[in-house]
Amino acid sequence: MRSLLRFTKFTGEAYEAHLKPGVFPEDQAALESKIRKLRSEDKPVSAADIDRVEEMAYALNKTLLTTAPKQLLIITMKPEYKFSFSDLYVRRGDVVNKNMPR
Repeated sequence: MRSLLRFTKFTGEAYEAHLKPGVFPEDQAALESKIRKLRSEDKPVSAADIDRVEEMAYALNKTLLTTAPKQLLIITMKPEYKFSFSDLYVRRGDVVNKNMPR
């Protein structure tokens, strides 16, 4: 399950948000995993796979932007969470293929 932890510096409150089951398409997750695996092995990814995963991402973004948050998210308050500046530095999966040849 994909999640996001959000810390509010004004109130000190932290919340964890997960997409509800079924919101993130399984076929999109599988294709993204395939692409990440190929890239981690330094193997090329086909332009067709990149185009397909981008189409899927566009469709999901449209769904996320046009659907009420209560239908999409499970939000849990995290009173025990302590912010660490290093939490901001993670490898971004959305740009890993930006330099792949077309």
